[in-house]
Amino acid sequence: MFSIEDLVSVITLRKVVEQLNEDQQDRFFKNIQKVNEEIEEKRLAEKRENEAKKEKAEQVRKLMKELNLTDEEYIKIIGLDTSTLGQPEVDINVPSKVKRAKTLPKFMIEVDGEKYFWTGRGKFAPKVFGDLSKEEIQVQYAISDAELDMWKENNH
Repeated sequence: MFSIEDLVSVITLRKVVEQLNEDQQDRFFKNIQKVNEEIEEKRLAEKRENEAKKEKAEQVRKLMKELNLTDEEYIKIIGLDTSTLGQPEVDINVPSKVKRAKTLPKFMIEVDGEKYFWTGRGKFAPKVFGDLSKEEIQVQYAISDAELDMWKENNH
């Protein structure tokens, strides 16, 4: 795969195009031209949209001046919530953190009929494992495949 720098490098593009046969080169250049046209159309549409917004904003300013309205009065009249002004927009459809898969436990201990699981991560073992070192826990409480399957059923 190519990096962004490779894709904008004339030397790299020349090497890639030289490896293509004539038909592939024709398709490559047509596709590049098509992408370029789409990008230009998008830029023009954005420019037109921004110009239209600017024109409407100028009309509002002109009307505000005619009515002797201050910015604060206008904001109050239209009921604009100013508490979020200047803050970045947040897309509510995008989770703020990527959800990761649960880490599977490596050790299990049963105390008073209740099973406790531990992944083996962290500096210290859970208190139910007592004062045992990690090495002792690895020897005595390693989880079996059957116990791991049971844990998966109950936790997924």
